[in-house]
Amino acid sequence: MSNDKKNRVTAKLGYHKFTIKSHKTSEHIQQVSREINQLLAEISKKNPNMSMEEMALLLALNIQSDYLDLQDQMAAKTKENADLMIRVKSMEQTMGTLVKEIAEIEKEKLRAGQDSKSGKSSQSQARTRTQKTGKTKQAGPQAKKNQEIPQISQPSLKSSVNSASKKLGRLRQTPRS
Repeated sequence: MSNDKKNRVTAKLGYHKFTIKSHKTSEHIQQVSREINQLLAEISKKNPNMSMEEMALLLALNIQSDYLDLQDQMAAKTKENADLMIRVKSMEQTMGTLVKEIAEIEKEKLRAGQDSKSGKSSQSQARTRTQKTGKTKQAGPQAKKNQEIPQISQPSLKSSVNSASKKLGRLRQTPRS
C-alpha cells in the first residue's frame, strides 16, 4: 500500500517517543504502547537496577515466547478442527446411510401393506406353491430383505438416528479456529 494510507502516530514507550507509521488505527497503536509501558513498569518493579535496554530485551523475549506458545496452541486447534471436520463428514455419511435405510424400510412396509390389501388370491397362490413344494420359497435379495425387516426394531433404529443427529448437531456447533 502507499504511504499516504498509513497513519502517523506518536507513541511514548518507556521514556522515549517514537513516530510510528502504520496501517493500523491510531487507537490500536496507542493501546499497544500502553500495554508495553505496563509490561515495562512490571519488569522495572521486579528488577529496579535494569537499564531500559535490558528491560526492552527482556520484554521482547517474553513477547516472543508468548507468541510461540500461541502459535503452538493455534496449530493444535487447527489439527483438532481438522479431526472434527473428518468426524462430521463421517457422521454425515452415516446419517445419509441411515436415512436411506429408513426409506427402504418404509417402502417395504408400504409394499407389505399393499400386498395384504391385494386380497386373499395372492395368499392362496402362495399357499398353493408351499403345498406343492413342501416349503416356502423366496427368491433373491428381496426375500432376504423381507426376512431381515422383522428383526429390525424400529424404535431402536429411530433412536439411533436421533442420537447420530444430535451428535452431528453438536459437532457443527463446535467453534472453529
